[in-house]
Amino acid sequence: IQARVNAEIIQSDGKVRPSGGKITTYEMPQGRGVRIDGAAYSGWAPNPRYDSLVAKLIISDRKAELDTVLAATEMALSDYVIGGIDTSIPFLRSVLTEEIVFKGGFTTRFIDENVARLMEKQPAGNAISAVEDIQQNQSVAELPEGTIPLSSHILGTVIEIFVREGDQIHHGQEIAVLEAMKMEHQVTATASGYVERILISSSETVEEGQVLLALRPAEVSTAKKREEEEVDLDYIRPDLKALLDKQAAVLDEARPEAVAKRHLKDKSMIRENIALLVDEGSFSEYGSLNIAAQRGRHSVETLEKISPADGMVVGTARINGENFSEETASAVVLGYDYTVFAGTQGVMNHKKTDRMLHLAEACQLPIIFYGEGGGGRPGDVDINAASTLDVPTFQTYARLSGLVPRIAVASGRCFAGNAALMGVSDILIATEDTSLGMGGPA
Repeated sequence: IQARVNAEIIQSDGKVRPSGGKITTYEMPQGRGVRIDGAAYSGWAPNPRYDSLVAKLIISDRKAELDTVLAATEMALSDYVIGGIDTSIPFLRSVLTEEIVFKGGFTTRFIDENVARLMEKQPAGNAISAVEDIQQNQSVAELPEGTIPLSSHILGTVIEIFVREGDQIHHGQEIAVLEAMKMEHQVTATASGYVERILISSSETVEEGQVLLALRPAEVSTAKKREEEEVDLDYIRPDLKALLDKQAAVLDEARPEAVAKRHLKDKSMIRENIALLVDEGSFSEYGSLNIAAQRGRHSVETLEKISPADGMVVGTARINGENFSEETASAVVLGYDYTVFAGTQGVMNHKKTDRMLHLAEACQLPIIFYGEGGGGRPGDVDINAASTLDVPTFQTYARLSGLVPRIAVASGRCFAGNAALMGVSDILIATEDTSLGMGGPA
């Protein structure tokens, strides 16, 4: 049994908020079958930015029944002494004394449906020490005469402050945002008036109950309507714009020179071939932002231009969907892009290929493989391997024989590792100008 001891306060409605403070006492249970994974100690303070896990208490007994181990877990928790912060120990003990838990008849809804009762029956004892009231540490002299404090309802790190000294605020107005346990929490004003003094700063960690600002109470007119801002529904956030730009950079529209060169040879780009094959809008690409494993030789900007998607376009799609069910029409599509720099089989595109082959095996999906191109690319330096042949691609593709249809398509030069994959396919479709072969010694 594993009991996760968290620095948190569980409320009667089941909501959880982080517990602040510093551990003043830390005594762990001991004995046979007791194991503790943790790094807490006396004097340690949990970081509100991250998960509130203090320790994992693991109780095991190979010869005992479940109820015996559960009882031993509750006993070990009762021997756990953590002072200075609130923890989940009393709540865990409350759960472990439930008859339905001992009988193994509980469900994932058990806590939600019984949280109020579980809170009421929490055992008292030395396993928990209440946090000192933070407000006592706030010097009354800090607050100007005639002002009242607006305090934080939670332990967290200040992400943003929305008011300035002298601002007029009203009850319920958002004044700040705190980050706690990887979530953002709004702090709202509990009274109306004028901001006399701000007592916190951005990036500062504040305790639950800590005074954030001094407010001079006043009647604030709510008759004045807030100015409505016109929202541009087509606005794209900068971070999303950066992602869309990166995705667009691997498409044919961003590579006019490569497309023109390809068309002069009466050949299609791999994305053009896929578009002709699959049902419109059904192709779901995997790993489009991969680049060659050569950051030790080239800049990322350069690699994005000379090896978009690391020369390998893969994904799932529907083919002939109007004649079949969606499940029957689904397939895995893979294709090498011979317009990238030397060698088409790079480290990163092998990872993509292997992922798609495993998906085809698990879901029994047909495979359509466009194999034009060469073999292993020399110079992929961003990996430690004994051999560039140390990849499962070839054996995985061969293992699919008899399980799923493997259809290979080639046009133009296809050699080395690409030819190996073509050669073990069930059906090989090639144009008259295709050159398919192996060089040696391999």
